Amino acid sequence: MIFLILTAFAAIALIVAPISALVYLGKAWKLPNSLFWKAGLSMIMMEIFYLAAVGNATSLWPQVFESSDLIRILIVAASTGLIFELGRFFVLDRLFKSVRSIRGSVFFALGWSGVETMMLGFFLLVSIFGMYFVLNNGSFSSIMPNATTQEIAQLEDVKIQAMELIQGNPLLAVAPVIERGARALIDMAMTLLIVLTFIRGEQRYAWYAVGARATVTFILLYVNMLNPLAALCLFIAAGAGALLLCVKLKALFPKQAV
Repeated sequence: MIFLILTAFAAIALIVAPISALVYLGKAWKLPNSLFWKAGLSMIMMEIFYLAAVGNATSLWPQVFESSDLIRILIVAASTGLIFELGRFFVLDRLFKSVRSIRGSVFFALGWSGVETMMLGFFLLVSIFGMYFVLNNGSFSSIMPNATTQEIAQLEDVKIQAMELIQGNPLLAVAPVIERGARALIDMAMTLLIVLTFIRGEQRYAWYAVGARATVTFILLYVNMLNPLAALCLFIAAGAGALLLCVKLKALFPKQAV
């Protein structure tokens, strides 16, 4: 039960935190709320494109993706850096030409990751109710008389997996909050790098973003494969590192680009 309660709090936090940032910073910095929502929509479209590209590559070359976990993680990390950061470059270059300041970049980054975070929080809440129903159901055959034997067996497997999950380490319940918080900070740093590309006219900042995103993704995926709790600690370190990078990048912006 503690796991479910912590998960519920985590889901609510994932919804409330981005909305709070939207309301407070939008008002304090006098930025349009549409920037937040449009950035988030752009991110979702990028996610759809990414999933389609990787999904097609997996079906076309299954022997490559199934050869080893290391190769699969390398491909995912490289494609993540290229597609998402070059995609961020394209979006900021073509659709958000007004975002050329630190505050605008931070607000854009919050929307870029925040809208998806709110969606994740909503689906997490739905999954909690589903998990609660599964765990507190005595017999699936009695409430689903028309279900086949195979369907009943699948539901029983889900119930066993749910029991194993909630009896595990409670820290995993708050993992989504830590992960999404770290991702938000990483997105801020990557956005500042891309915006610096336009302000300073140097393409190397965009490639720094591609390389940094690919490297961080590879390390996090690899460690998560070995130990999820270690990956959780690594997410905290990645978020702290991204925050420090944001502070350093701020000094590279012209004083008028606040």
